[in-house]
Amino acid sequence: MNADECLAWVAAQTVMHEFVRCEVLAMTGATEAQVTIAGNVHAVLRPHLRGWPRWNWN
Repeated sequence: MNADECLAWVAAQTVMHEFVRCEVLAMTGATEAQVTIAGNVHAVLRPHLRGWPRWNWN
């Protein structure tokens, strides 16, 4: 499957997929615990990242 065929196939799927190292892999959703952890990490890091040129915090 080439990249164009892969994109067409992925567009027709009901579950999200990604193309990694020439393999099509199903993407799973995050658990509630994972979302909580990610939110907590973001809350801790955000104040320290303000003003960095790479970040655009409006």
